[in-house]
Amino acid sequence: MYLLKIITIFLPTVAFGFSYQDAYQMLLTTNPTYTIATVDYEISTLAYQNAKAAQLPRLDLRGGAERFIQENATSGYRAFIGPRLSLPIYQGGQLRAEKRLGSQQVDANELSIQIRLLEQTQQLQEMYARALYSKNYLAVAKNIYERSQKNLRLVEIKYRSGHEYRWVFSNNQKNIRRG
Repeated sequence: MYLLKIITIFLPTVAFGFSYQDAYQMLLTTNPTYTIATVDYEISTLAYQNAKAAQLPRLDLRGGAERFIQENATSGYRAFIGPRLSLPIYQGGQLRAEKRLGSQQVDANELSIQIRLLEQTQQLQEMYARALYSKNYLAVAKNIYERSQKNLRLVEIKYRSGHEYRWVFSNNQKNIRRG
């Protein structure tokens, strides 16, 4: 569906200087499948970084307030703030497995991006080649038509001067009308 949009935008503009590089840049910036693959890659990269970070000790800043009762039955509040160090606990290899899974997802999404980009680039190259072929074919067809018009004029001159048969002249006229 997306390629049809490129064709409708791209084919009419080939004659006006729309280059392959412009079409390729448009493919990279507006193609939804490529954009989705890129976002999936970024998400998997962040998940991998989170899995790696889960294996490291964490230092947090913690604060709060607590109520206390003294021996003489008076109560008060005490505020505290301070660092808290937390270490990951061994979970039967889950942390390393999550890290490996994250790495594999990053690799798979990177390959997915490359595959989708190659497929889209191949289709774009085919469309560009077809557009150039159509453009050149149109120029050749115009040239052939102009030559056949000149040939008809020459046959007509020969016919009027008596050096050509009438059926040759009428056949040339029919061929030009058929196009």
